[in-house]
Amino acid sequence: MENETQGGPEGAASGTHTLPLDVRIVARLFYIVGGLVALSGILLCSGVIEPRKPCPALFGAVILADGLTQGVHGLFLGLCCWFFDWGLRRGIGFVWWFLIVSSAYSLIRGALVFPDYPVAVTIGTVGQIGFIAWLWFRREFYGVRLVARRMKK
Repeated sequence: MENETQGGPEGAASGTHTLPLDVRIVARLFYIVGGLVALSGILLCSGVIEPRKPCPALFGAVILADGLTQGVHGLFLGLCCWFFDWGLRRGIGFVWWFLIVSSAYSLIRGALVFPDYPVAVTIGTVGQIGFIAWLWFRREFYGVRLVARRMKK
């Protein structure tokens, strides 16, 4: 009974395995960024810091104009980053999908909403493409299979 392993998808991380270094680094970056974004959200909600200029969200469909809405948005993004950290460290497959979707959203949002800042958009685009590529090549670690395999009987 001492040699039993935890059940789960093939290749997914379990509590008995150590995480690869790249997964630990990216997960901790999400943890740090989530803390900073949540802290700025709290400071915006409390009125300690002034809101920046109106910020478009959801491809410009919603404009976050005052400190309270920007603060709530920051708190939500901070919680999302902590959720991503948790999912990366646990090797959970659906968090992999959330990260792919949110990275694609950030990639498109940067190009469509912020065309006035070409250098920042270029840096963000390269970073997002690199992150999506990293997720794509690490998908086996999370047990993600894009094509169902047929089982022979």
